[in-house]
Order: sequence, then structure tokens, then C-alpha cells
Amino acid sequence: MALIICERKFSSPISLQQFGAAGATLGPCLDARGIRWIGSAFSADGTQSVCRFEAVDAESVRQANREAGCPFERVWAAQELTP
Repeated sequence: MALIICERKFSSPISLQQFGAAGATLGPCLDARGIRWIGSAFSADGTQSVCRFEAVDAESVRQANREAGCPFERVWAAQELTP
């Protein structure tokens, strides 16, 4: 499994509740592809987020997001760097 990053930008600020609702819609699409959500960072102004997933590849994360109707800017494979 690979670490996959999904970047999102919202044209208008959204609330944490709206972000959570989108995540609930996305969940079954992730499960169907064996993708595990690791966590997300959500900007204080509600206009951006970065989500981390564990998946076979970036394309499977793209497909899950498209199926759930969750827009994204970029999805890419990453390497974890720790101190």
C-alpha cells in the first residue's frame, strides 16, 4: 500500500460539518476499493484541505472521489518523512 495525498480547494468556504458530510459520502467508495483514510488537514478559513490515504495507487483514490462526487485538485503518491 502507498501513501496517497488528495488536495482540495473550495471556491467558497465550507464548514467542518460540510466537510464531514462529504467524508461520510466518500467512505463507502473508499471501502469498496480497500482504501484507508489516515487523516485530513482542514484550513482555518475553510477553503482548502489535504487528505491522507493508504491505497494501492493514486488512481484508485481519484476514482473513489469521482464516484462520491467529491471534487479534488490533485491526487498523488507520497513518501512519509518523519523527524
